[in-house]
Amino acid sequence: MFQFTLPILTFIWILTGEPVKPVKTAPHQPKVTTKVKAQNITKGTTTSTPKAPSVVNERPAQPKTYTNMLNVNGSLIPVGSLQAHDLFVESADQLQNYIDLGYVGTAWHELDNHDGLVTYMAGHNPGVFSPLANYAQIGRTFQVWDKHGNVRTYQFVDMYESSLYGLEEDQVDGKIVNYMYNHMNDHEGVLLQWCREERGVIQMWVANPID
Repeated sequence: MFQFTLPILTFIWILTGEPVKPVKTAPHQPKVTTKVKAQNITKGTTTSTPKAPSVVNERPAQPKTYTNMLNVNGSLIPVGSLQAHDLFVESADQLQNYIDLGYVGTAWHELDNHDGLVTYMAGHNPGVFSPLANYAQIGRTFQVWDKHGNVRTYQFVDMYESSLYGLEEDQVDGKIVNYMYNHMNDHEGVLLQWCREERGVIQMWVANPID
């Protein structure tokens, strides 16, 4: 039987920087203009008509695009590079070390919105995945930019929980084990993991594209 290890998501304390100092602006100086004496226009002379200003057709603003990025209710969450083939081998330790640095780690497959495969992502809560943990509900949507810069809208369709303290395969909820064994290669989707340490559980959220 394969060794099945889930990353332990512990607290990541975020340090805030110093407040930004307000920028001092120079006091307004009144503009000085020079009076020009009006000239007498003699009879029979012509005056030139001022030219109308030319119209400049500006291009419409292009939508912003990213690579390996989640947009969750307005919060942008960068997604790191592939760190583990899956969680059944020693590479799970490499993934754990990566997310302990505060990053979002991925496993099974790189983030590609059109490869027909599921990408697993894990991050800390509290930490980089806090916006997801505060927002996630079945039916809600978020945007995913993949490694090619392609964006799709995903919807939360299911959620599984398991004990934070049972990390061996026989201690993990059977629905999670079944999903990871049988459904990481059969459809387009993402599987997002973070902790609810106040409840002593890990959560796995399943999301599928809807566009």
